[in-house]
Amino acid sequence: MKLTLPMFAISLTLATTVQAAAPLKTEVFTAAPEGFRVTSTLITGEQDAVLVDSQFTLAEAHRLVAKILESKKTLKTILITHGHPDHYFGLEVVRAAFPQARLVAAPAVIAELKALAPKQLAQWKPLFGANLTSEPVIPSPLAADHLELEGQRLELIGLNPGESEAATAVWIPSTRTLIAGDTAYQQVHAYLVNADATWRAQWLKNIEQLDKRGATTVIPGHRAEKAALGPAALRETAAYIRDFEASLVAAKDVDGLKRPVLAKYSAFELPIILDFSAQAAIAGKAKR
Repeated sequence: MKLTLPMFAISLTLATTVQAAAPLKTEVFTAAPEGFRVTSTLITGEQDAVLVDSQFTLAEAHRLVAKILESKKTLKTILITHGHPDHYFGLEVVRAAFPQARLVAAPAVIAELKALAPKQLAQWKPLFGANLTSEPVIPSPLAADHLELEGQRLELIGLNPGESEAATAVWIPSTRTLIAGDTAYQQVHAYLVNADATWRAQWLKNIEQLDKRGATTVIPGHRAEKAALGPAALRETAAYIRDFEASLVAAKDVDGLKRPVLAKYSAFELPIILDFSAQAAIAGKAKR
C-alpha cells in the first residue's frame, strides 16, 4: 500500500502514541501498627491514578491523601477490595479530598459492607474516638470485571469466602502486579477471626488461584513496612493458615493455640491480631 504524506503523518502519530504509553506504576502506603499495617495502593499512569483501599483511621487517611496529592496525578477511581473497616473507613477523608473520583466496589463486597458497618462502627468507634469516621461511606456497585487507567487494563478478580465473605483482587497484566487485598499478609499475623474451617480451606484455594497468575509483584492487604513486595507473600500466608490450623487441633485454650504460632512467627508484627484470631477459633471449637 502506498502511503501519502498525510497518511504517513497519521501513522507516525499513532506509532508515537503507542510507544509513549508508559508502564503503570504502583506506590504502596502502609499504615502504622495502630492502623493495623493496612495497605493502600496508588496505581498511576502519566496523568491519572486509581486508588485501591482507603485506610482505617482518619489520621492515616489524611496521610494517604497527602501522598496522592504529592503524586500530582488526577485520582479517577477508588476501589474497595472488601468490607472490613480498616480498608474503607478512611473513605470519608479521601472522598472529601477528591470529590471527582468514583467510589466503587463489587456488589458482593457492598452487600457485606452494608451488613457489617453498624456492628463495625459500634466495635471500633469507642476505641478510636474522633480518629474514626462516625458515618462510613458506602461505595457504588461496580459490576464490570475490570477498570481502565489510561487505556491499560486492571483486571478485577472476585474471590470466594476466605478472609472475608467477599473480596476483590486486582491484576495488572502489563506489569504482572497483583494487589491481593487481605488474601495475602506479609510479616504480620493474619486475621482469621471470621475464617472457620470451611473459609480457611477456601482461603487456601483463593491463594492458589492468585498464585497461578505468576505475579512478579504482590501487594498484600497488610504488611510489615519494609517487607518485600513479592510472590512469597501468598505462600507465606498459606503456610501461616496451615500452621494456625495445626496448632488449633492440639490446643485446649487460647494460650495453647497462640504459643506454637508465636514460637514459629516470633518476628511477625501485630500479635493483637493473633489474640483476636485465637479467641474466635477456640470459641468456635468449643461449640463443635
